[in-house]
Amino acid sequence: MFWYDRAMSSVFENLATALALGLLVGLQRERSDSAVAGIRTFPLITVLGTVCGLLFPMLGPSVVVAGFGGVIALIVIANVLRAKSASSGSGATTEAAALLMFAVGAYVPLGSATVATAIGVGVAGLLNAKEYLHAFVAKLGDRDVHAIMRFALMSFIILPLVPNRTFGPFDVLNPYQVWLMVVLVVGMSLGGFLLYKFVQGRAGLLFSGLFGGMISSTATTVSYARRSAASPDLAAPAAFVILVASSVMYARLLTEIAVVAPKHVVEIGTPIVLIGVVAIVVALLAWRRTSVAQSGLPEQTNPTEIKGALVFGVIYALVLLASAAARERLGTSGLFGVAAISGLTDMDAITISCARMADAGRITPTQAWQAVVIAVISNTIFKLGVIVVLGSPALAKKIAPFVGIKVAAAVMVLWLWD
Repeated sequence: MFWYDRAMSSVFENLATALALGLLVGLQRERSDSAVAGIRTFPLITVLGTVCGLLFPMLGPSVVVAGFGGVIALIVIANVLRAKSASSGSGATTEAAALLMFAVGAYVPLGSATVATAIGVGVAGLLNAKEYLHAFVAKLGDRDVHAIMRFALMSFIILPLVPNRTFGPFDVLNPYQVWLMVVLVVGMSLGGFLLYKFVQGRAGLLFSGLFGGMISSTATTVSYARRSAASPDLAAPAAFVILVASSVMYARLLTEIAVVAPKHVVEIGTPIVLIGVVAIVVALLAWRRTSVAQSGLPEQTNPTEIKGALVFGVIYALVLLASAAARERLGTSGLFGVAAISGLTDMDAITISCARMADAGRITPTQAWQAVVIAVISNTIFKLGVIVVLGSPALAKKIAPFVGIKVAAAVMVLWLWD
């Protein structure tokens, strides 16, 4: 029997939740210069509580009481050490690790050796990552911490409170599913935003395009078009960054499809992957015409602003409703019309909407990928329009042939792919 059964999955989910919450609180306390517990100590204490809870059915309430008493003693010891030492570095990581490993040791014979081994290796990795974790926190400003906290608010506070049932016409609007997609899209953008922080000062053209695409390929296009208008000599680097960001968009779309419609990811995703490969080749061609000059990303907007999340949620709900209505009243042509319009400024909403409808059996996987490809064509042409209006003539001249190749590839896939 495969060891990763339902019960084991539940155990790991509990531990992962404890670790995430511990890291979240530890991040905030680390930013507050706490000398008692920080970004490593809080996860250890939190996971200790979970392990004690897992041991509860076997050892009774005494194990939880003992663990709680140990944490209290740990805090007392840490404060005594801080009072006696002039150094602010007297923390409690070793004490927390010792308590946790005691619980892990008890769990090996009484519970699951596999789980206990995983915890032990994780603790070792966490302790060994001290310099990396502290460096990560040091790179974050108050704005970045607020972004992480807002994402936690969206994911762990708002999401569980949203009704999980359908409302309205066509039976397609589920508030919980809508907000879950908001969390998915904001989470991907936040990941790119935080990764960007590590290379902000030395971000080359490739990194600028990669992280720009993870955050928002449309926003990156607008930013670099404006930069090229102010400095026409940046036309070639700007073209490369825009093309790389647009290439990353396909990976983003594929991720959304895999999450929303895992049963149809191959059917829906394969044509999109083909277009993405062409986009990568186009970006490589542009790279050969670009100097290796460094060019940092423009200042990025906070992807976790509640207002922005609400706007995306409304757009996604409207696209979902419009797609269902168009499919019901006008057939396939209506769905494709909605895809062409919604794809102008945002690819996430139409992609997730089509994937969800395909997963629910409202449209076929073929209709889903065709709608997404139509939205890709619309989005690509819209970005070219942005470049023409906001960018320099040199940028438009350089990027237009590459955009033509991408549009032609998408049209060919739409025409020939069965």
